[in-house]
Formats: sequence, structure tokens, C-alpha cells
Amino acid sequence: MKKMVGALIFLVALSISAFSAIPQQINYQGILKDSAGRVINNSSLSVVFTIYDAATAGTNLWNETQTVSVESGLFSVKLGSTTSIPTSIFDGTTKYLGIAVGSDSEMSPRAALISVPYSYRSLVADSVSGVISVESSATTGTSYGIYGASNSVGAGGSYYGPAGIYGISVAGIYTAGVRGYNSGTASLGIGVIGTQNGSGYGVYGATPGGFGVVGEATNTTGANYGVWGICHSPSGAAVYASNDASLGATASGSALKVRGAIAVDRISNSPVGEVEILTGVKEVSVANTCVRSNSIILLTVGTAAHPWDSDLLSAGFKVNAVVPGTSFNIRTMDGSGVPADCYVGYMIIN
Repeated sequence: MKKMVGALIFLVALSISAFSAIPQQINYQGILKDSAGRVINNSSLSVVFTIYDAATAGTNLWNETQTVSVESGLFSVKLGSTTSIPTSIFDGTTKYLGIAVGSDSEMSPRAALISVPYSYRSLVADSVSGVISVESSATTGTSYGIYGASNSVGAGGSYYGPAGIYGISVAGIYTAGVRGYNSGTASLGIGVIGTQNGSGYGVYGATPGGFGVVGEATNTTGANYGVWGICHSPSGAAVYASNDASLGATASGSALKVRGAIAVDRISNSPVGEVEILTGVKEVSVANTCVRSNSIILLTVGTAAHPWDSDLLSAGFKVNAVVPGTSFNIRTMDGSGVPADCYVGYMIIN
């Protein structure tokens, strides 16, 4: 009669991959002794391994027979190498391994399969239907619900290369391969943030015929922004638009299309503003550091805050005496003073 002591059960080298299968095996090691307590030496024995749903009796969920080599009492096998172990066996409840050597009855007690083999169940991640929910419970510091990293430097086509996280969605209105959601109600929460350490793109959107990037502010009151750009460089741009196909002589495209009104905050040295010209004055100086020697300055008679007066339409205004980085003058076209107080709006384009 044989008996087994010091049995070790563990799962090794399991890796999850969308492109390669996880080994459906469990490594099992043990020491085999005879009824007198002596180790079995240099033998080749037939062993039946069975997985049950109970410590005694219960249902036989899986079994296989292997020829096991024993050296100085030690043996090592891979359960599942003869008959694959179904992933459905590890459903979160404790399972037990029974062992029968040769013609002997099954050893007692059965060995409980501890938590590690349950990672074997991760095979189902190769094909998932439904919802996977991953949550970081940390309430401080920088934590991630899902963190993806790719060390590949291989280039993809049309900006589609290696990715830490890659999402795909079936076609449909407002479907998303990857969606970010911030449940906080305070300001400055971010649903999706993209960063890049070089001169590339923090967030890049591409589409063959739709919108590469879309931003939407859903609140119907208050100052909200569908897309908000910030630039900290004095020579940069918060939002940059380019349409290379619109540069040809016969092209009809544009780098930027706007539907609706354009509003610009009037901050210090803003490229958009207004100036009051009093009755009888023909020229005023506007201090503004945005102006350049090659700036285009657009003028309007009247502004949204101060509508134009029809009596002034015949007067007209022009830009005069530009001092780059300092100021420019607005002067009446005919050099005469304005007949009544008025406001002239301006926009500096560099």
C-alpha cells in the first residue's frame, strides 16, 4: 500500500493573451511512501488523479491516468497533460484532488485545491461576453482601475501602432472602443487624459470619413466647453487646426469650420477687443502687445456690447502707425473727427 505525504499543489507559468491559449494544466508534486513509511525508490507507477467537488464522496468532475516516475520518493506531474481540465471546474468553490496508485484504493484525505489554481479560470478572458468590471479601491494617490503598457516599438500603418490598451466596438451610433467616465461632480474631473513625453500627441483621433475627435458639453446653462485647449508656450497655440488638402489653388476645404457664434474673452492684451472714439476725434492709439509687423487687423464699426450707429457707416476706419509688440492706431478714413461717440471693435490675426 502506498501513501503520499508533503504534497504540494501550485500553478505556474500562466499568462493571459488574446492571441495564445493558456496551458490547461496544474503542476503537482509530492512524496510517495509505502505503508511502512519508507520512500518509494526509482519506480514507474500508474496513478489515477481525480478532481471532486467535495472532501468526501461528491461528484467526479475530472480524472486522468498517468504513468508517474518516482525517484527517492519524489514525483512531479502536470495534471491535464492527458485529459484537459475544463475551465468551468474552477467556479469559485473549493475543489479536492483524489489520488489512487496502482491497484490501491484512493488515498485519504483528499487534497484541497487552494486559491492559486483558480487563476486557471482566467482562460475565459480570451473570449468574454458581457461586462468586465475592474475597480481601484484606493482613495488617495495615483491609482488605476486598468493599467495597460506596451513595450513594442513596432510601427503600425496610418498611426495605428502598438497600444497598452486597445478597444474595439461594433458599428453603431455613439458606440465606443474605449470610453472614459469620471463620476465626480466637482470641477476639473477628467474622463480621458492622454499624455506624451516627446513631441507627439497626447490624444490622437483618426477617421476615414467622420470626426477624429469630438467634444460635447451637455449642460444647457453656464459656461461649458466641448473642447478646451491650453498652451503654456508664448509661441504655441491652445488649439491647432490644419488641412493640408485645402492648400491647393482649386481646393475648397478649410482648416477650421465653425457653426455658431465665436466668443473671445477680453483679457489683458487679447487679440480681440474694442476702443471708444469720442465725438470729434479722428485717431486713437490702442496699446496691445499681440500686434506684429505682419499682423492683419480687422475693424468693425460697433461691437456686440455697443451696437453701431448708422450715421457712422460712411466714415470708415483704418489701421495706422503700427508699433510691433506695443500698439497700433485706429484712424478715420477721411482724416476727419467722428460726428458722434462710437466704439470700434478689432481682431488681430497673426
